[in-house]
Amino acid sequence: MRKEHKDEFEFASKEVVGGIGENTIYGSFYVNRVEAGDGSLSVPSGGRIFVDWTFTPNFTIDYGLKKLRDLIEEMYESGELEKVMVSGEFRKITVQPRPRPTPASNAFITPHDHPFTDFVRKAIAETVSFKNYNMGFSVADENVFARIRPDIPVLVVGPLGDDCHVADEWITIDSLLELEKVFTKFGESFGLYE
Repeated sequence: MRKEHKDEFEFASKEVVGGIGENTIYGSFYVNRVEAGDGSLSVPSGGRIFVDWTFTPNFTIDYGLKKLRDLIEEMYESGELEKVMVSGEFRKITVQPRPRPTPASNAFITPHDHPFTDFVRKAIAETVSFKNYNMGFSVADENVFARIRPDIPVLVVGPLGDDCHVADEWITIDSLLELEKVFTKFGESFGLYE
């Protein structure tokens, strides 16, 4: 079970490794795991379905939970989802975020016309030529920074490559060498940022 969603917002369209940058990010919404029972021989009276999705700026945690709850209501109403009785009592499916040791962070975007974005783009353009402006849609450290200190702009500048977060992830050596020049430029000119 997988559903795609589109999130549209403004960022630069430039040529990038692997294709053309657009103003749309395609995210997924899918069942990650299904489990029931507690290891005993009795028929389980409960279970859990884990749903995972790609965070994009307009697809928040609350919005995702609402979409799931609405879907369940629609399935009950259409009869696609049967009402199950447990010990003679109807038990409705509930939706809740999975417990985690740290707070969940929504995706964020530092606008393309933010002064810090302009500063970074200018430093990159003066060093190696500007390639693309993308957005933060991961759940990595930068999302935590954006949640805790939304007053501080967050941008991630990295090398070019492909197959992110999989076994065959790679970056180009040339872009890594260019990144060294870009970070040196940031260090040299950061005092000029206002």
